[in-house]
Amino acid sequence: MSKNTHISVEPNTPAEVKTRIPVWLYPSTLEVMDRAMKIANSKSRSEYLEKAALFYAGYVSGQDATAYLPPALASVLRGTVQDTENRICRLLFKLAVEQDMVMNVLAAGMEIPDEQLKALRGRCVQDVKKTSDTAEECEKLLAVMITEMKTEVAAEKERLRAENRAS
Repeated sequence: MSKNTHISVEPNTPAEVKTRIPVWLYPSTLEVMDRAMKIANSKSRSEYLEKAALFYAGYVSGQDATAYLPPALASVLRGTVQDTENRICRLLFKLAVEQDMVMNVLAAGMEIPDEQLKALRGRCVQDVKKTSDTAEECEKLLAVMITEMKTEVAAEKERLRAENRAS
């Protein structure tokens, strides 16, 4: 199958043996390829086809989608995500400031000593941590309840069908 083979050694990759294969392309495809070769900085059609084949194989397998997005699109997506992250951080900061103001006003109005506030803060942290475990338990309980309700509904439907058949 292979007429000519030669060793290609690229930096930071092991030496591989290239195999020559016949390729049939339409003349219009060759024209498009020749124009694109210059943009892709390919020295030959063979190099261009190899880059194109690796790119398409990666695209089809979907291993690293960012490598196949146009750089401009990837940049815009990164910027959008960064802007969203910054906005959320600013909003969370503002919310924390407002919450702290409310808590300080409440503590001052009730004349609660700083030591009690520190103890309360520690207890609140523990309560929030417990809530996350409780949330998982609630989801499990809800799933069980939904399953039981579906069973009851199915039994009721069957009972009604039986009554309709009997009458």
